[in-house]
Amino acid sequence: MEQQLARVVNKGLAGESEHAVLQVINTLEVFEFSEIKHVDEAGSVRDVNLSDNDLNQTEISHILNSLLHEVNITVDESKNVTLYF
Repeated sequence: MEQQLARVVNKGLAGESEHAVLQVINTLEVFEFSEIKHVDEAGSVRDVNLSDNDLNQTEISHILNSLLHEVNITVDESKNVTLYF
């Protein structure tokens, strides 16, 4: 699986409430936070169970605060997302 650069974005339209998701920069494919199943931190992989549209989760906060809203990801054949820190 090839790593792709993704960004946390607001999927909601103007006038709608905020709906944060991950969006692949090159393809514009969108993934809900609940589709993030694994985090790879320097080769050590752990499972995660994230809730949709919750910016206060540790992994999402790390992307927003330390990685300037961008993170490398891979997507498997079942559409499960792995984050790479």
